[in-house]
Amino acid sequence: GPAFPPSVPLLAMLRFLEAPMLARSGAGLPVEIARTIEGVVPCLARYADTAPCHHDLHPNNMLEADGRIFFVDWEVAGAGDPFIDLAQLSFAFPAREIREALLETYLGRRPGEEERARETVARVVTLAIYAATFFHVRALSGATGAVPEPLPLAEAMRGLATLGERADLGLVASS
Repeated sequence: GPAFPPSVPLLAMLRFLEAPMLARSGAGLPVEIARTIEGVVPCLARYADTAPCHHDLHPNNMLEADGRIFFVDWEVAGAGDPFIDLAQLSFAFPAREIREALLETYLGRRPGEEERARETVARVVTLAIYAATFFHVRALSGATGAVPEPLPLAEAMRGLATLGERADLGLVASS
């Protein structure tokens, strides 16, 4: 098939998420998120290799049928850093040993220190983008007021899964 289009640059994605928030309430994303992304972009620039990437890997976009796994919902796919997809996928596996095995399986060998560092940077980017997305959805849903104090991320995500529509997106975003 044709080549995947290039991924949306991270700072452009942040501006996209923030624009409707500013228009609706005059308040944008927390400054820490933009600082994090701005600080990490130069680290990512050194990795020029790209691959077809899903860019939205989470359990709801993975289906299992007949012993096979299918990735669905490819609307934001593009050529990008495969370590971002690995970071998204790794959130389904909170144990460090399992994330290490995922990286080893992807590489086909034991990862070196540079690849472990790259995985860490990709996790930082992914967490920042997820937080920005949760703040974005929270603002567009009409939520107002202070964001709750953060919890450990795994605990906040369990709460999100059990509360459904009543979940506090701000809690997940801050966590």
